[in-house]
Amino acid sequence: MKKRRDTYGKKMSSSAAEPHATRASPPPRLSPSSSASFVLTFIRAVKSARWIKSISQQELAQMIKTSQSSIARFEAGDNMNPTIGFLCDMAEVLGLKIGLRPVLRKSSKDL
Repeated sequence: MKKRRDTYGKKMSSSAAEPHATRASPPPRLSPSSSASFVLTFIRAVKSARWIKSISQQELAQMIKTSQSSIARFEAGDNMNPTIGFLCDMAEVLGLKIGLRPVLRKSSKDL
């Protein structure tokens, strides 16, 4: 029998194939090193909150009325330009806060 993998790629035994039967290890930490640091930090927070609350990507997608694949792409870092609405919806469901602060740019290269 082929073993299934959980959300974070860990192998699950056939007895653990039911949702929430076992907990995966917490998601790996991402190191923000560019102008996308907010998104990377938010991705880390979303993964951690999902893990703590035992919410699957599919369940989160249903809660915010989107597809599981859009959640997976976001968490994988493939969508580095999410809409504010998408971020706010995820934050509300997962109990996260989003804070914005103005930052002075040093040059026009930062645009």
